[in-house]
Amino acid sequence: MRQTRATVWMVGMALAGLLTAAGGARAQVPEQPFEPGQGNLHAGPVRVHPFFGVGELYDDNVFLEPHGTRDDFITVISPGVVLALPIRRHQVSLGYRADILEFARLSQENTVRHTGRVEVKGRYPGGLSWFAADEAKRTNERPNTEQQPLIERTQNDATVGFELAFADRWAWGVSYFNTIYDYDNQQPLPDGTLENFGTELNRMEQLVATDLYYLVQPKTALLLEYGYGTAGYFNSDTAAQRDNSSNYVQVGVRGRLTAKTTALVKVGYQQKDFDNASTRGYDGVVTTGTLTYRPRDRTRVILLVDRSTPEASYRSQGDDFFVATSGTLRVDQVIGNKLRAYVRGTIANHDYQTSSRNDDFYAGAVGLRYQIQDYLGVSLEYLYERRNSSGTPGEDFDYADNRVFLRATTGL
Repeated sequence: MRQTRATVWMVGMALAGLLTAAGGARAQVPEQPFEPGQGNLHAGPVRVHPFFGVGELYDDNVFLEPHGTRDDFITVISPGVVLALPIRRHQVSLGYRADILEFARLSQENTVRHTGRVEVKGRYPGGLSWFAADEAKRTNERPNTEQQPLIERTQNDATVGFELAFADRWAWGVSYFNTIYDYDNQQPLPDGTLENFGTELNRMEQLVATDLYYLVQPKTALLLEYGYGTAGYFNSDTAAQRDNSSNYVQVGVRGRLTAKTTALVKVGYQQKDFDNASTRGYDGVVTTGTLTYRPRDRTRVILLVDRSTPEASYRSQGDDFFVATSGTLRVDQVIGNKLRAYVRGTIANHDYQTSSRNDDFYAGAVGLRYQIQDYLGVSLEYLYERRNSSGTPGEDFDYADNRVFLRATTGL
């Protein structure tokens, strides 16, 4: 039974990571693997995973503009390394990756993005598991697609949690999440000039969640989750308007539903209140989940759904948050021994709660990866995204964007 609980726990963590990745910001450069190598190098007990990627990205709308779009070729160079150390019942890993972006024409946008990560996991007899992780970024990706500039910022994501199995079929877990956003004051605009962007969006978001699980099958658990979250802004004027807290309750299931289907699905109710009583909050349904189906060993179908209330960076109409609803369907296919293909489609809506703004998103992607050797692969991806925005008099947030990305990655 202990091994069964551990299996369900690891499935839940893996799916949670997939959801986090899927629900993140729109990345200009398609997501690249943090650790493509197999760890064939060793320094004593430490496994060393060096990796290197180089690619060429064509983007026909670099700044996501509605009219007069500017295109460019972007060279992306991504060196990095991961160190992994097993210590008895613990796993420790340290990693660093740099993404060096060189624009062919828009040289003012040249940048280097840094990502560092540390992760520790432990598992003990008696059903106790715990984890801790921290990822620090220096980047200029958009926090979401409301902002036109590529916003320079430092971001730190930390999480810690544990799970304890007890009474044969039960388990209890607690997790804490902390994200800090620190934006630069001056931001480069598409024409190369600088705007005093200000620090109104600098903040800390925190969430404490506790889950109670009941095993209904050896690898399937029902869950009840309660979470309490806060968003606290560092600028005193912004804090007076936008500081808020949330309570939510969700029920769901995680683990194997059938021999070919795995799920982590949670549905519940959230109450979001602002410290400023005059600011409109939210009372309604929230959900997050992924359903993975493997009809054959070489085929994987993934359905992702999400309904949440992110903080807004759209400020001209006083919006503090929006209700984000999205669904993504992805199919992965292995062809032969070395070729892998995927196709992905997304439909999403952002409904702003103060103004009348409402955004519809449509996105799709197809990709091929050919693994030349265990340590070397090449890939080709095409990505399309479109936003139709309404309810913003005097402002046009519509855009369409096409990107093609060719890259090669090597790792040991």
